[in-house]
Amino acid sequence: MPDKRLKILVARQDRLGDAVNAVPILKALRKAKPEVFISFMIAQPLVELFAGQPYLDEVVSWGKNFFCLIYLLRQGRYEALLMLHPSKLLAWAAFFAGIKQKAGLGFRPYYVLTGFKPAHTVRRLSAPPLAELPAFRYVDTTQCPAVSKPGGGYRDDGQDVHETEYNLSVARSLFELPDEIEPPQIFLSDLEMSEARSVLMSMGVQNPIAVLPANRGSSANWPPERYRELVRKLVEAKQEALILGGPGEEEILKKAKGDTNVPMAGPQLTLRRLAAILANCRQVVGSSTGTLHLAAAAGAKTVGLFCPAPASRPERWRPLGEGHVQIVPEEEYCRDCQPHAKCGLRGITLKEILQNIAK
Repeated sequence: MPDKRLKILVARQDRLGDAVNAVPILKALRKAKPEVFISFMIAQPLVELFAGQPYLDEVVSWGKNFFCLIYLLRQGRYEALLMLHPSKLLAWAAFFAGIKQKAGLGFRPYYVLTGFKPAHTVRRLSAPPLAELPAFRYVDTTQCPAVSKPGGGYRDDGQDVHETEYNLSVARSLFELPDEIEPPQIFLSDLEMSEARSVLMSMGVQNPIAVLPANRGSSANWPPERYRELVRKLVEAKQEALILGGPGEEEILKKAKGDTNVPMAGPQLTLRRLAAILANCRQVVGSSTGTLHLAAAAGAKTVGLFCPAPASRPERWRPLGEGHVQIVPEEEYCRDCQPHAKCGLRGITLKEILQNIAK
C-alpha cells in the first residue's frame, strides 16, 4: 500500500561535514511535523552513515545522471524539495519530476525557470553567542587586507551566520519550524559502540585523544610536522593517543605519527565504525573538516583549528553543542594573508592546543 503522507526531500549532496550540518534541519522537521515522510539525498559514500537515523524515513543516493534523477524523483512522489546545496541539475530534474514546492538557498537565475523559492538567511538568537563559547579567540577579519582591499577575494556579508542557519532558512521558507537549533547527532547502536571499544583495545588504547592531521584541502590546516609535535607531546605526557584519517590520507598519517608507537586507523574503516571510534575518544583534535563534525555529532568533544577568513571561520563552521573548543590564530599572523591562501595556521601554537586538551 503506497505511503500517503506528505513526502519531503532534503538534498545536501556534497561533503561529509556539510551533510552532518544538515542534520538539525531533519530534526527540526521531524519535531515540527512528526506525521511527514522525510527523505535525505546525499552522496553515495555517506548513505550507510545516515541509514536508520530516527529523524529520517529514507536515505536517497545522489546521482548525476539527469534522466535517472528525474525517474528517481518521480518514483519518490515528493511534494517538497529543500535543496541546501544549489544544483542546476537537481533543480531542473525536480521541475520535470513535477515536485510542487521547491526551495533553495540564496538566488540563482534558474530558480525563476524551475519554480524554486529563494531562501534568505535571517540571523536568529537560538545559536549561542560566540563570547560564551569556551577558549574562543576571535580575529576581526574585516581588518584583514584580503577582506578590506579593493578586489579582495573574501566577502564578509553574512559569514558570521552558522551553516546550520543557512540550511534552516531553506526549510523555513516553506514550513514553520522551531527557533531552537538542536546540534547534529548521529545515533549509534550499543553493539556498534561495543565493537568500537574492542577495536580500540586491540590497538592498545581505551579512551584516547584522537588526532586528525588531514582534511583534503577543505580548509586551512597545520602541516603534518606540527601534528607530529603534538603526538610526541601527548606521548611524553603519557596520554593515550590515536591518529585517524580517511582513504588516501595514509602518507599524512604516517608523517604525523613519526617515530612514535601511536596507532593509526581510519582509511580501512566504514563511516559508522569511524563514528563509533570517535564517540569512544576522550577528545578529538583537528582542523575544520568533516571528520571533526562527525566526531561532535557522535558525541565526542572537539578542539578545532580554524582559519579566521570569512568563509572558514568558526562563526560559520564550528561544531554545535557543549564542550567544544575553537582556536584561531592571533591577529598578527593574519594581517598579510591572501584570499584562499593555505597559511598552515602558524599562529596557532602547540601550547594552546595542549592547554585545551582534557587531562
